[in-house]
Amino acid sequence: MESTWQDNKLYILLLSRGGGSGSFQWISFFKETTGGYVFHAVDSAPGGYKQWRLEREQSLGVYGMERLVAALEVGDDVQGLRSAIDEATNEVWAKADTNSESFCCRKFLMDCLAEFDQRGIIAITGTITQVQEEALAVAMMDDPSLSPIGHGRRVYKSRFSK
Repeated sequence: MESTWQDNKLYILLLSRGGGSGSFQWISFFKETTGGYVFHAVDSAPGGYKQWRLEREQSLGVYGMERLVAALEVGDDVQGLRSAIDEATNEVWAKADTNSESFCCRKFLMDCLAEFDQRGIIAITGTITQVQEEALAVAMMDDPSLSPIGHGRRVYKSRFSK
């Protein structure tokens, strides 16, 4: 369901990697009154060698992210939970096998969402796989390089979260 940006919500952001590849950077965005807070796994090594790091930063908003294709709201009211989100994110990162061939920004974010759900930070009413598939579907539909009706930068409310 299409929605709008709202404060104190947690979003999955999907940024196009370009070239009509259907490949996306998966980022979490905690929307606050004055901007927000972004965290994601970043492959910082050149030339295809995988060297992952956890990146966290304040953001004035997502409007300046030129590659933003779609956003999916997954956390309904996370006001005052930033430290809990940070703690859970740190624990997921500490357990992550960043040397594994299967590790990627999407897997890390889905593991974070599962941890947030387990701790009661967000409430997933379906499965993490359903949330992942929903996010990918809206991104594929809204990516102007993949869909003739794609406009990009739309915000959706997940059907699988409260």
